[in-house]
Amino acid sequence: MNNSKATLALESDSGRNSYATFMAFVVLTSLTGHVLVLIGSVRFKAFKLNPFLVSLIQQLSASDITYCLAVTIPRTLSMVANDNVLGPHHLCTWSVALGFFSSSVTRTLTATMALARVAIIKCPGSRVVRLMSLQKLTIIVALTIWAGTTPLAFFVAFVERKNIYFDPRVFACVLNNSSEHHSPYQPLFITVYITGPILLTIVSTAIILSCLAQARKAALRAGGQVTWQGFLTVVLTSVLFCLTNLPLIAQNIAVRVNPMEELPSFYYNELYRMIWDLRAANLCSNFFVYCLTVPSFRRFLGQTVIRGVKCREENGTLRE
Repeated sequence: MNNSKATLALESDSGRNSYATFMAFVVLTSLTGHVLVLIGSVRFKAFKLNPFLVSLIQQLSASDITYCLAVTIPRTLSMVANDNVLGPHHLCTWSVALGFFSSSVTRTLTATMALARVAIIKCPGSRVVRLMSLQKLTIIVALTIWAGTTPLAFFVAFVERKNIYFDPRVFACVLNNSSEHHSPYQPLFITVYITGPILLTIVSTAIILSCLAQARKAALRAGGQVTWQGFLTVVLTSVLFCLTNLPLIAQNIAVRVNPMEELPSFYYNELYRMIWDLRAANLCSNFFVYCLTVPSFRRFLGQTVIRGVKCREENGTLRE
């Protein structure tokens, strides 16, 4: 992209290093958090939730790790090097393709999680809810989501590869959404993999919140209380996902209507970078959501820390 505004807006080394430090924190927190989620849920059964929801949580961690490896880590290294570490060709293309792939998997998983919680609320004794406890169903849903999103990765890598470039504003390889040479099939992919899952997530979350409000009123009248565990996990995951992804989607739509090059520098550089940073922050947000809303996961983390401290003390005693 040849434009005078498309420069490394972080011209000072101190600003760029501070930015890289933030991204390094996101990478470290994200990878550590998601690995703990996978270990805790698979080996130690640290999530006392519906088995189907636990499976979706595991897959969300896997998709976020994929995005971190494909996009966030190269982006951080590019900041440190002040250059595109992936080069202009194949690695850059597949970084974008895997970024779109993992983001779309995350969107679909989030929508599925919200829909599953709606089903549990509205039809607690239905056949669908009973099937959620079967491992066979979780495997089928997982394979469907991951395999069904694979065409998007190949579409970006092979059909849209000429529209991929390194954007120095965010130190990442991106797809040029303002290009006039997009495939005619792109609107279909956007509807299936982006717009659809987000709309489902928003509608499902609204239904969950409405049901919770009604349940809370009924509980107050009866002198009881509502069990929030599980509901809060889904709601916070969905809300944070929408808050961190909708601005980037809105920006991509705005580019098609009014090219960013025609906007003031703040919108073209600083705001665009802030939108990308929100998406990066979402990588580590789910870990903190689970810590906040799932007591069994908090206990697992506490026990893990205690075991680590004991092992360190024992090793210190042996050395003495």
